[in-house]
Amino acid sequence: MALVAPLAGVLLAMSGATAEANRCADLMPERGPELSVANTVSPQMLVRLRDIGPNWSHSPDLDVLSLSPDRRKVAFQIRRVDAAIQGYCLGMIVLDLHTGDTVVVDMGGTLIRRRDDVFGLAAQETGFPDLITPQWSPDGKWIAYLRQDDGPVQVWRARVDGGASEMVTQSAFDIEAFTWAADGRALVYQGRPDLTVQRARIKAEGEAGYRFDERAWPLVGPTPQPNLPVEARSFRVEVGREAAGKVEPVPSGEIMVRIPEGAILVSRHEGGAVAVSRQASSGHLFSPTHLTVQFGDGTEVRCQSEICHNARRLIWSPDGAALYFLRYEGPAQSQTSLYRWRPCTGHIERILRTEDALMGCVAAVSALICAHEAATQPREIVSVDVNDGAVRQLFDPNPEFRKTRFGTVRRLHWQNRFGLEAFADLVLPPGDVGRGPLPLIVVQYDSRGFLRGGTGDEYPVHAFAEQGYAVLSFNKPGSYARFKGARNLTELNALDKAQWRDRESIDDALAKVIRDLIDQGIVDPTRIGITGLSDGASTARYALINSGLFSVAAISTCCEEAVTVNALNQARVKQWLNDMGYPELTAEDQTYWRRLSLARNARRIDTPLLMQISDREYLGALESYASLNELKKPVDLYVFPNEFHFKWQPSHRLAIYRRSLAWFDFWLRGLEAPTVEGDPQIAHWQQLKARMIRPSAEPDRSSTEQQVFPKKSGKLIK
Repeated sequence: MALVAPLAGVLLAMSGATAEANRCADLMPERGPELSVANTVSPQMLVRLRDIGPNWSHSPDLDVLSLSPDRRKVAFQIRRVDAAIQGYCLGMIVLDLHTGDTVVVDMGGTLIRRRDDVFGLAAQETGFPDLITPQWSPDGKWIAYLRQDDGPVQVWRARVDGGASEMVTQSAFDIEAFTWAADGRALVYQGRPDLTVQRARIKAEGEAGYRFDERAWPLVGPTPQPNLPVEARSFRVEVGREAAGKVEPVPSGEIMVRIPEGAILVSRHEGGAVAVSRQASSGHLFSPTHLTVQFGDGTEVRCQSEICHNARRLIWSPDGAALYFLRYEGPAQSQTSLYRWRPCTGHIERILRTEDALMGCVAAVSALICAHEAATQPREIVSVDVNDGAVRQLFDPNPEFRKTRFGTVRRLHWQNRFGLEAFADLVLPPGDVGRGPLPLIVVQYDSRGFLRGGTGDEYPVHAFAEQGYAVLSFNKPGSYARFKGARNLTELNALDKAQWRDRESIDDALAKVIRDLIDQGIVDPTRIGITGLSDGASTARYALINSGLFSVAAISTCCEEAVTVNALNQARVKQWLNDMGYPELTAEDQTYWRRLSLARNARRIDTPLLMQISDREYLGALESYASLNELKKPVDLYVFPNEFHFKWQPSHRLAIYRRSLAWFDFWLRGLEAPTVEGDPQIAHWQQLKARMIRPSAEPDRSSTEQQVFPKKSGKLIK
């Protein structure tokens, strides 16, 4: 595929910085002969993947691609770690769907990280890269997009032929949303200037000391957080020649798209028809959604087939005669299917079913254009033929992976003892030909698309396999309480937390598949490791306490303890947790914690445990870490500065990849190679191993294992 704009020239024109040009010279892949020698997967290779859209989700609903008004081009942001592993190279790309040519229309800026309003607090950092989707001007000559340099997030625009790019706004606050005016002569944008005001007031308040109130979230840090509500305000900035740069306030409604009452998904056709997915009004949290279409004359048609239930990503055909949609289905909802529904005739047909991930599909002239991933294929842009479902690659941002040596990947399906379906991907080392039982590493807790590093991208699946491990990429089953009639999330969580039923359900599903792999002679039962972030870390901790299956563990968030839940959380978070069943700090009966508290079970746990945690969350690990360390248990804690729930800094992700590999090599294979020259961690781990003395009074773990993991298990459905 031709790179129309010379990359070095674009860099120099945009930034004037030779250093940046050198660091980002390979943001776009070069055309050239195919590699003749196969690559092997390494942590460095995975960290430096080129990404299109966020790497934290495979949701079909993500607006990864933006379609031009004539439906012949798509625009998107591409991202790659810079050569020094210190930041990111970012570019806006226009892809011609007919020729396959790409134009780099803008390059530069810093990574915009997603902020969420949660628990009454505004704009809380998550660490996730934000989804930056460009918007086309009505005449198709420009794209506009959000970009951040040294100050607030601004709106930029670029000519789609690569001729020019420029900052359109000069806002004193972060711009959160924008749209083109109908005539293309202005952009309307929205932000919350009062956030800046609140933060200034909080800073001034610190001169006399902060009052500890509902704004405090100790896990996040000592500074109070901005309270909701914070008013959003809208402005119009002219981009036409005569009044370019003129800004005036406008009613906020000008930027907001009206959503029909009760709608979950909405798709509008330019001819006036509106497709809406709504949840049935049964009072059940998981009631199926139904699909309807309302035409311009007011006529409404509802899809009568159950196939339309829980439809995802509604996409109109160019002529408005058909509506395409994606949905999860098959065993454990592990497959993605593409359907076409013709509202006027009621005809519905499946075009494609796949175990791959499809995201952000848009309807071009004669095909759907989607972002696509498979277990051994990083994200790419493809066309999907709407007649026969044939998938054709249009743009591969990572051609280096075409000759990469991957291990064998097998999709597994089964049910746990509660009747809940689950699935996972088993990855065997490249060239494995039945070498006998292998050490196993479990990576969690989403297994759709490219098997990169699990949820949070910290545990490199294919790099583990390259080192000789079998890897189980485990997709956790649905909520235990999903079919118990919960009306809202509070009820759902309370049902799940009662006697830790949901944890028990997940644990049983994981144990069952591992037992089957042991019985088949694939996995060595004495060398099994587990990893996890967030909910996956909870699964790992529960397993360490309630089973004897795992020999070693590594987690990225921690922990659920009485003090952590009640004293370190923001007041509304604490109340939410108490409402779902977590006891208050002063509750007389604390037996609730027996099955999930590392601190209360520290005497029973001998499993080596590595914690690699952000500085915004490490306080939550200290009660568990201190208890284990006090008893001379093999626990090691690393803290990463300026990080959040998702660790966004490339150098940190690379360090975590490498340390995780070294940790499992040390405990499961007896290897002692340092991740960095002169790193004392191996010597420290040798000390941890030397002090592992099993207390004579400790209960026999084998009896616990027999209770939680019965030897007999069902067959895998392959």
